[in-house]
Amino acid sequence: MLQHKYAARYFDEIIGNDVVVDSLVERLNRYEDKPHTFLITGREGCGKTNIAELIRKHVKCDDIDYREINASSDRGIGNIRDIAESLRYHPHGESRVIFFDECHGLTSDAQEALLQIMDKPNERNYFIFATTDPQQLKPTFKRRCSAIELGLVDDELLKEYLMEICDEEKVKVHDAVLSRITEMSNGSTGVALGLLDTVYKISDSKEALSLLQKTLDDDSFNMICKWLINPSSGSYVGLCSLLKKLKGDPVAIRNRIMFYMQKVILNKCDAGALHVMLSIPPVKDISIMPDLTSALIGSYVDRG
Repeated sequence: MLQHKYAARYFDEIIGNDVVVDSLVERLNRYEDKPHTFLITGREGCGKTNIAELIRKHVKCDDIDYREINASSDRGIGNIRDIAESLRYHPHGESRVIFFDECHGLTSDAQEALLQIMDKPNERNYFIFATTDPQQLKPTFKRRCSAIELGLVDDELLKEYLMEICDEEKVKVHDAVLSRITEMSNGSTGVALGLLDTVYKISDSKEALSLLQKTLDDDSFNMICKWLINPSSGSYVGLCSLLKKLKGDPVAIRNRIMFYMQKVILNKCDAGALHVMLSIPPVKDISIMPDLTSALIGSYVDRG
């Protein structure tokens, strides 16, 4: 996959976040007052995991001393107790790194337990947390971490980056396709590389653009369904924007949303769809779905 192949190997290879990266490198190079707890925030695909890996390399943490935890599933206090027990022993190499991905999934008790651990720092232990939703974390938890806030990459810079990768891969991708990928990525290098990976071997630009549209439709349906189950997950204006990007008859769109929602609610969809819904409270009364969906699509039609 292009996203893995072209992941930054050094801090100076990260694009679009120069000030943030320079600040991080300065903190890591301190002889005194070096932070040992980091909180990386930013939207999906902005490079949080890549940054965590670069921190691990910088502090010379070997594989045997590295532990990665997906907090969306391993989120309870029992897991934190296991970590606390492991910290009683010295790392095999120079340092130990524990990386919590999706850390907004940690329970309140788990966050409190981690705070107690972090309040007793060890020069050889490092904690890295990554999240797309820092608002779910306790204020005291966020204050305890050294913040790394990754922003969006400028469209022009992102498109140039994609062109460089195409040159490296020795493939020619039509300018319209690269422009469309850039537009769909909304400043996310990871999303851009994922989309490029889907179409860069397709020589017919119309076919590539058609495939990108289908990808956009699928992603939009995920977000629409997420909003229907939990309206606080996004804005109404953003939802209408998603609807306008969809191609097809409004009634067909409504039916497709209903079909997708039934699969998710009944746990009959694929693993990818379920993953999208993991952080969303379940709907107890699915009879309200037709009314919600009809109102949503009706509003979309009324607005032209």
